[in-house]
Amino acid sequence: MLLEEWNIEDAKEVWREEALEEGREQVLELLEQGLSIEEIKNRLSQKEKK
Repeated sequence: MLLEEWNIEDAKEVWREEALEEGREQVLELLEQGLSIEEIKNRLSQKEKK
């Protein structure tokens, strides 16, 4: 059965990896826009507060 093979710990690891990759992509996009490190930090911290 599919449900018996599903493991929450494996799912959590995949979610963490995907979140990390998404974060990297966001930072790279901001760098490509020519933003300074301080501007990037400010934008990312604003997203966390929302």
